[in-house]
Amino acid sequence: MPFDTDAYIRRLASAHGLTAKPGDTDHSELTDRAVRAELADIKRRTKTLHAWSAAVIAAHQSDETTADDTANCAPDPSRRGCRCHQRRPDRRPGCRCDPRR
Repeated sequence: MPFDTDAYIRRLASAHGLTAKPGDTDHSELTDRAVRAELADIKRRTKTLHAWSAAVIAAHQSDETTADDTANCAPDPSRRGCRCHQRRPDRRPGCRCDPRR
């Protein structure tokens, strides 16, 4: 099935709420605005994803720092707040909560 560029541009323009301006007979101006709007949306989503992934990585690193400190680890895995045995126990063999011990 061949790619229908015109249909794609029409869907893109409608997704961004754009319509052809009077005098834009070949829809080149509409195409330009639709592509620019889509690129701006992609940039916005990329920035959001980057900020989210940075926050996840930072939270994960702080969790590892806390979990690696075996003095703060509860001896009973059923104790509330102790999740060392659930999160990558292969990385925490010295943890008192490690079910393999």
